[in-house]
Order: sequence, then structure tokens, then C-alpha cells
Amino acid sequence: MKVSAIVLSAATKIGAGSAAFEQELEERDRSDDYNVLIWERETLTHFRRSAWGEVITACRKVLDVPGQSETNYHVLFRMGYASMRLGDYESAADYFVRANRIDGRWIALRLAMQELRMIWPLRRGRRKTTLIVRPNDPSVGPRPR
Repeated sequence: MKVSAIVLSAATKIGAGSAAFEQELEERDRSDDYNVLIWERETLTHFRRSAWGEVITACRKVLDVPGQSETNYHVLFRMGYASMRLGDYESAADYFVRANRIDGRWIALRLAMQELRMIWPLRRGRRKTTLIVRPNDPSVGPRPR
């Protein structure tokens, strides 16, 4: 009789612990930190697949969480890069600048900003001016012999 009381007591504690564990999991699923972690991984997955529309959708989920748009430079970078790939250069520049304010030492961000500076004028219709040098033009350099 004594053993069955101990087993019953242990089973009750295990059941209570299991219920507490389930409740903790439910609370964690509802917390913003946990969701941000899941959504960040989702943005990285879509980024690696070059699924730019899905990257933007996942990034918006993360940036809608309070405090993330001021601190999460990885998501801002991915949002800017996806915008650049889809041709929305003004939004891309905005996201890159915001990410650069948070951490300006990140080399991938600086390379993407440089790429945007090269692409954007070409897409807007401004052409790069190239210097054309004619070999027989006396006003340019030494004359050929």
C-alpha cells in the first residue's frame, strides 16, 4: 500500500510537470522573441533561395514586431537587398541606410550599398559617361609616329 501511494504521488507530479511544460511551450509560441527567431530563419532561407518576394514578406513580419526595425540590421539588409533585386531602389536605399546606422562595419552591407550606387543610375535612365579617346586626335596625348 505504501508503494502504490508513492507511485500515485509521482504520477501526479509528472502530470503537473507535463501540464506546466505544455503551458510554457504555448507561452513561448506566443512570445515575440520566439516568433522573431523563427521569422529571421525564414528570411535567411528565402534569401539563400533568391526568392525575393518571400524574403520581403518574411522581413515585414519581423519588422512589424516593436523594436526590431531599430535593432535588427540583418533583416533590414535582407529587406533592402530583396528590394534592390526586385527593382525598388528607393526602398532598398532606405533599408540599407537604416541598417548602416545600426552597424556600419558589416562588409556585406557596404558591398550591397556600392552595388546599389552602381545599378541605380543606370536603371533610372542616366548613362555613365565614358571617355572615348581616338588614337589620331592631336589634342589627346602624344601623337603616333
